[in-house]
Amino acid sequence: MPHTFRCALVFASLLAIASPAAAQRFTFDRSFDAGAGSTLDITTERGKIDITTGDEDHIVIKGTVTVRVGGNVPSNAPALAKQLADKPTTMEQSGMTVKVRPPHDGETSRAVTVSYEIRVPPKAAVVAVSDSGAIAVHGVGGSLTVKTQSGEISVSALGGESEITTGSGAVSLTGAAGPVAVRTHSSGITLRELRGNLDAHTQSGSVNATFTAPGDVSVETGSSEISLSGVNGSVTTKTESGRTTVSGKAAKAWTSSSGSGAIRLAVGSGGLTLEVTTGSGSIVVEGLRVEGTIEKRKVSGNVGRGGPLVRATSRSGSIRITHD
Repeated sequence: MPHTFRCALVFASLLAIASPAAAQRFTFDRSFDAGAGSTLDITTERGKIDITTGDEDHIVIKGTVTVRVGGNVPSNAPALAKQLADKPTTMEQSGMTVKVRPPHDGETSRAVTVSYEIRVPPKAAVVAVSDSGAIAVHGVGGSLTVKTQSGEISVSALGGESEITTGSGAVSLTGAAGPVAVRTHSSGITLRELRGNLDAHTQSGSVNATFTAPGDVSVETGSSEISLSGVNGSVTTKTESGRTTVSGKAAKAWTSSSGSGAIRLAVGSGGLTLEVTTGSGSIVVEGLRVEGTIEKRKVSGNVGRGGPLVRATSRSGSIRITHD
């Protein structure tokens, strides 16, 4: 028998063995009476969570139980998956809170992955936690708490305050009316159409944020870029080696510091007070007339009649201050 034909037979045999388990999915639907003031509290291990808004009186959950494939999967995995779908004991309601949890026993947990599509009342609060599964949330009007270890987080059209935490999953947010807090270890953060305060911290992921309404901003990274646009409020940024770019209106105090990264601030019109220093880099001020000290590595004084303090410091990076 030719070698290539024998390999093809082996591959086909393996595929035939794996396909039935890989293809087996079981679904379930549950609806809970939960009106104003309701909360969805969901935790998964691997499955994806997709949350949107529905009617005002119910939390509606559609689950998909998928049989896992691998050496650690129990031989009776299909039966366990069907049993879980037929009787999803991982959901319960206490008052106005609906809780969803992973399978209770270890054998079922090894056998299946459970994903969820959930509709909540427009003003409901949401707490969503996953180990490695992605989480997507759209249109939630109440408070939002999202946590993953490595899963991607994508949220949009938020009406309340939000708190987002992940280890290595990327964070994407579009549209937030309330304050936003983001914590990551090594993933990028992309935020658009913010209409409130922002507090973001990451070790090695970049932070990119745009604002469409006033809000105070605090951003800290270890070694990554910070880019903020449309800012109309106070600013505090800190990075060790990443580049910092901020544009907007310095209506309140701005403070930007870096170790070796360059700083670019476009401060808008109006009076302000500058305090700019760098250890071994250079300073350039364009489009602004400063009354005070102007040196290669230090600029301090008033623009116009003075106003909010704009302070920029870098150990070795260059600094550029411009009129936006």
